[in-house]
Amino acid sequence: MVALVTLEQVQRRANDFLPDNEPDLQFCADAASAIVIDYLKFGDTPPAWLAALSDSPPGPLSAVPMVIQAAVLEVAVEMAKNREASVGDLLSDKVTRILWRQRDPALA
Repeated sequence: MVALVTLEQVQRRANDFLPDNEPDLQFCADAASAIVIDYLKFGDTPPAWLAALSDSPPGPLSAVPMVIQAAVLEVAVEMAKNREASVGDLLSDKVTRILWRQRDPALA
């Protein structure tokens, strides 16, 4: 599992909506990362920044493009706010517009 954002980033983004001690925020951060990676459809050759995060020890999160981190944060906060949300709800128009230029169209 590759995390594209930190728990602290999610807490800062969600502080208007949720208490800081929300127990599931780490899960939301991890799940949102997985949802965004799946949506981007990198195929057999992931970008260098994603491959570096999979190394041991992992590369720095600062290598993750900011637009991708923004999308992950949107998904994580929506997941934390709306427990009944489906993946389609989480990948809102806002999120898909953010990610559209990063997606591999050949694999979409």
